[in-house]
Amino acid sequence: MKTGKYVLQIIALIVFSIITTLATLALANETLIEATTIQLRSLDTNLKPENLEVSYGYICRYHSGLFFPEAKVCGNYDLVVPVQADGTIRLPALTKADGRQGGKTDNYQVSFTVQPKGRTPQDRTYYFILSAGGEKAIQKLQDFRDVIYFGNLNGTTLNLTAERRAILGSELSQAPNANLFVSINVVTPKSNDINAPMISSPFSYGGVSFENRESQNNFAAKTDLRDAKAVEVKGGAFAFIGNPSDAKLVVRAWYSIQVNHTSQNLYSTELAVPVDANALKNNRNIDLKQVR
Repeated sequence: MKTGKYVLQIIALIVFSIITTLATLALANETLIEATTIQLRSLDTNLKPENLEVSYGYICRYHSGLFFPEAKVCGNYDLVVPVQADGTIRLPALTKADGRQGGKTDNYQVSFTVQPKGRTPQDRTYYFILSAGGEKAIQKLQDFRDVIYFGNLNGTTLNLTAERRAILGSELSQAPNANLFVSINVVTPKSNDINAPMISSPFSYGGVSFENRESQNNFAAKTDLRDAKAVEVKGGAFAFIGNPSDAKLVVRAWYSIQVNHTSQNLYSTELAVPVDANALKNNRNIDLKQVR
């Protein structure tokens, strides 16, 4: 009887091993994302699509451990795809990594980076990144059919005033715990479309900031605003989905004082103008209004 019991156990183990192996092989052949096509349009005559390429691929991550979960990598893949002269990019299908964790679409982050052709590992220049993490976002990337527009924005030196009074070099810049922030974004009505993949570029969430911070609670003093001579904004690339005629360069600026760990805005403004290469240079004089 015992011999028969052992035989049954061995057979069960063999069957389980075969099923596990077949399941692993099935997962290894599963497609993460089908071949698809994405279309680019350059708004800068100096940025020719045929001089660009795309770094395309994924990383698969998961957490292991009950009490102290540890982040682990279950696979990664990357390849370079050319951009055609008309801006067409033909992306090949991506196959999932091997193993049980590799079979879970929610473990994947797919990325699509448009960069100069032949970029070296030391060169970090890029124009924009299209990314999707998890099953729902990856499906949105699979279904994506909009045109992506991109271009360059020239940098400039901003002339910031508060009620037409200079900020830098004035008593406003000398105030303890004073802060000056400038955010710069290129947006369209589709920028917050939850059904579109996320696009990030140097001017998706750009900006500059200065602050004065007194030395306290083991924090070193900062005098960025007190010592600032100019508000320099570097040039860079932008990208968006939507009609170019609807695209806006949005500049927000505010001056605040930190009081008892609470920021109190004293002056602020928001400027929205059509996007072109010189949009910042042509709107460099920005006057903040007193917050009532």
